[in-house]
Amino acid sequence: AEDAAASGAKWIEPALSFVLYAERFGGLEATLEILLRAAACAEDATGVGIGFIVAAERHLPPAEAVTLAKAVRGMVDRGAGLVKGRLGL
Repeated sequence: AEDAAASGAKWIEPALSFVLYAERFGGLEATLEILLRAAACAEDATGVGIGFIVAAERHLPPAEAVTLAKAVRGMVDRGAGLVKGRLGL
């Protein structure tokens, strides 16, 4: 977000590949929660709004995409997909 702020950006939407590192941080939902908290801190520090694009990897089986979508939907339904009170996923 610091680079984005220096460039004059007001909003960024990083697209992340969770299959590469989610298990290192306790699974998909735990990783998303870490990222959402980090986004809130980055917004406070830079003034740049952040929302994440959660995308499936096209080289993986479709079932992986379904699992990812269900996890994100579950977080959103529980109100856990927020950054500073607004949807962040």
